[in-house]
Amino acid sequence: MSGLRLRLARLWWQTTLRFELPTAGPVSLVVYNLAGQPVRTLLDGEHRLPGSHAVVWDARDGQGRFVASGLYLLRWTWQGQTIVQKITLLQ
Repeated sequence: MSGLRLRLARLWWQTTLRFELPTAGPVSLVVYNLAGQPVRTLLDGEHRLPGSHAVVWDARDGQGRFVASGLYLLRWTWQGQTIVQKITLLQ
C-alpha cells in the first residue's frame, strides 16, 4: 500500500493498531488465525479520512470470547491493495 504506515502497541489484553492514510478511502482490517479462519473483523470497509487512525483489538473473537495465545495474521485492505502482518498474542 503506497503510503500506508502501520504501527502496533501491545499489552497482553489489547493491541492498538495505528495506521496513517495519505488519502481518504475505505479500510478493512480482519484478524485471522493460522488456519486462515477469520477471528474478528475490526474494520469492514469503513471510510477514513487522510491522517492518523487507531483501532484497538481487545484479544477477543467475533463472539466476545478471549482468543488463545499464539500467532495471528492481520489483513489490511485499502484502495484495492492488501497487506498481511503477523502479530503474536501472549497472555
